[in-house]
Amino acid sequence: MLTWRLRRALNNPLRPRAVPDRAFLQLARHYRRGKPEVGSGFPRRSLWFSITRSAGMLLLPIAAILFGAPIFIVSLFLVVTLSPVLVPLLNTLYGLALTLSISGRIAREHQAGRYDLLGTLPTGIVGLHWSFTLSGMLQNRLLHDLAILMSVIGIISSIFAIAALFGANAAFSFFHWLIATAAAGIVILLDNYAAQVTAGLLSMTVPAHTTSTANARFITAAVFILLQLTGYLLLLLVLLVIVPASFQLFGISDALSALTLPLAALVVLGSFRELTIRLLWRRLPAALNATSVELERLC
Repeated sequence: MLTWRLRRALNNPLRPRAVPDRAFLQLARHYRRGKPEVGSGFPRRSLWFSITRSAGMLLLPIAAILFGAPIFIVSLFLVVTLSPVLVPLLNTLYGLALTLSISGRIAREHQAGRYDLLGTLPTGIVGLHWSFTLSGMLQNRLLHDLAILMSVIGIISSIFAIAALFGANAAFSFFHWLIATAAAGIVILLDNYAAQVTAGLLSMTVPAHTTSTANARFITAAVFILLQLTGYLLLLLVLLVIVPASFQLFGISDALSALTLPLAALVVLGSFRELTIRLLWRRLPAALNATSVELERLC
């Protein structure tokens, strides 16, 4: 599956690969760790500081239990309840941040007059765009982690939601519930992975055709949002209109929807995302003036 291959490559940026250019230096900077100075001792603290710190260590856990626990429970309830909206929203925001960051940085190399020079390095234009894409992924790790966390919450929510849809219907067994839950979980993770890969491919393609930073960011972000919305609208159309109408037309029991809806979502959204990524991947060689062999080396 191309989506999984590219997602794995984008999240393993320090595999053995020759990328001797400016972008790689920016990429490596995110992995540097500061070293403590040799011989630097602890500064002397006053008695008042020690008393305040001890009181704080004693009172902070009590305050966290009294005030933090209710706030946490209410917040968690709201997040779980709104997860069907928050999961695609965070995936879209994460991909949007990637498109703005990566495409803008590549376009700035055009404006600075360094793009053609960097393209003459051994890695070529492909290596240049790929390096900036990896660096952009690292710059947006916070949004990435939030999107992954929200996906996990969405999967947990889907477990209970599907169990509620099954209810006490004796016609369905634990095996049917397991299939439906697994399909829902795959859909949620696949949407997260596809958003990352789609944003990366778009950010590599669009700046090859424009030297303006504003135009590159606008076009890349607009196309990405359009693809995201198209996938979600197609999914809603199938789940809320086509599948229920088919059940009503053929007289199929409504209880069967608990098993059918997650599988239909997997087929529809998974097929659309995979097709989109394959089309962008096939468009990439012409945009970067590269061969398919060069692109296959990336993943």
